[in-house]
Amino acid sequence: MADYLTEEEQAARLQKLWRDYGLILVLALVIGIGAVVGWNYYQQSQAQAKEDAAYKFQEFFVERAFDSDLDAFLEEMGKTRAGARYVPLALLYRAKDAVEAEEYDTALQFLEESLKRSKDKILDDMILVRIARLQMQLQRDEEALKTLANVGEDYKFFVMELTGDIHRDGGNFAEATNAYEQAMELTTSGIDRERLELKMALMPSEETTNDQPNTSS
Repeated sequence: MADYLTEEEQAARLQKLWRDYGLILVLALVIGIGAVVGWNYYQQSQAQAKEDAAYKFQEFFVERAFDSDLDAFLEEMGKTRAGARYVPLALLYRAKDAVEAEEYDTALQFLEESLKRSKDKILDDMILVRIARLQMQLQRDEEALKTLANVGEDYKFFVMELTGDIHRDGGNFAEATNAYEQAMELTTSGIDRERLELKMALMPSEETTNDQPNTSS
């Protein structure tokens, strides 16, 4: 009889717990299941969005090859978060095309727009180096040097070599040599070192340039 009463008491307690907390338990279960389903759906939708954006970026190369309206295409691609990540890269290719057509001002605009849209520091630095090269091409040396001052350490070698190029073209051979020597210290590449050594070997020294013969007498 005691065992029977114990089971009856336990049943009564379970009934009371269900009356008091049953709705809460059901809601917790529903919320838990909903969270899992929602998270899985979110993950799947994110993966699908990335896949769609990657496909759209591949489509960009087709449009580029056929000289389509790339402005409208990139505007459409940038409407989604995943697609917007590819727009800076697409703009780099547009800048490359403009450079090959010797449309340097247009190329510079593409690079500046790419920098504005970029969310990646390494990509930012690469774009800044390319901007500086174009500024040098356009004989805007002071702007190019200011641009290079914003480039991070990962691109330090390219910064120093380009700094040397800018000073060399401006006739500041001592500063150019100093920049090339710093670049030499930053690389272990034999090809890079040979290129820098050649640039220094072909560059006149400040002393030679300034040593003009006196023909007044």
